[in-house]
Formats: sequence, C-alpha cells, structure tokens
Amino acid sequence: MVFFGWLIWLKAAQSAAFFCDQNFKRVSYYQSTQIMIYKIVLIISLISFLIPIFLMVFYSKEGRKRGRNKR
Repeated sequence: MVFFGWLIWLKAAQSAAFFCDQNFKRVSYYQSTQIMIYKIVLIISLISFLIPIFLMVFYSKEGRKRGRNKR
C-alpha cells in the first residue's frame, strides 16, 4: 500500500519535472533549478522509502536475538 502510494507520487514528480523541462527549454536557469528540485525530491523520497524497510529488518533481527536469549 505504502509502496504503491510512493510509486504514484514519484511518477507524478517525474512527469511534472519533464513537463517543466519541455516548457522552459529556453530559460536554462529555471530548468536547472527545476532539475535540482526534482533531484532533491527524489533523494528525500528514496530515503523516506528505505528507512522503514531498514528499521523493520533491524527490529525483526533484534527480536529474534532476544527470543533466543530468553530460552
């Protein structure tokens, strides 16, 4: 569910960046800022997507370790 929402949001950002690039080919400054904003958004979305997965994996491993130690 979260993954699909993230994917749709990413596609929307990509298409918006592409649309802006098409419209402002002459204005190079605006284009560069647009690409920079898209890159920042991409990095933030990537981090926000990877952190929960990392935490899930880490906590599941920790839980297993604690379970073994109790027995």
